[in-house]
Amino acid sequence: MSSGAASAGPFVDPAPDEAVPQISDRRATVTLTEAAHILGISRSTAYELARIGELPVLRLGRRLVIPKRALDRMLDSVTQDNR
Repeated sequence: MSSGAASAGPFVDPAPDEAVPQISDRRATVTLTEAAHILGISRSTAYELARIGELPVLRLGRRLVIPKRALDRMLDSVTQDNR
């Protein structure tokens, strides 16, 4: 039987002092608005970057979303290039 305590599972909550948008870890994508917040850019800039191909977007019907893995890879490549 369980002890009544909820298991943290594979996901770890960030430290309380970290500025992280509240996005469910179970989602595979983020909206362009969420990506803009993560990147520290405006929503309109995010849409412009998506339009010119600078952000890795998927079109789901009329919605544009960014796969979290693609966003992570993009940020990792920039970090690697700046070393």
